[in-house]
Amino acid sequence: MRRYGSIVTFLSRLLPIVRGYVSFPAGVAHINLAKFTIYTFAGSFIWCAFLVYIGLKLGQHWNSISGYFHQFDLVIVVTVIIGVAWLVYRHVKHVRS
Repeated sequence: MRRYGSIVTFLSRLLPIVRGYVSFPAGVAHINLAKFTIYTFAGSFIWCAFLVYIGLKLGQHWNSISGYFHQFDLVIVVTVIIGVAWLVYRHVKHVRS
């Protein structure tokens, strides 16, 4: 992280899941805050611009594709419920021990 911190920060902001955790190792490695902020902004801006573009393109055809997305409603709800139940279980288990 000390050697490639700036580029790691930038690329990490482009990757799902990883983007939320890159700040911790950057802080541990004492990455320059100004550089970190600039690379975070650049990576986040590109990612958000990409999502906006996809949203604009999908939004133009929402009536024809919405049926495909609704097929996954149950899967998403079940996944969220399982995830929350797992977190509650871990928390209760940790509190009891």
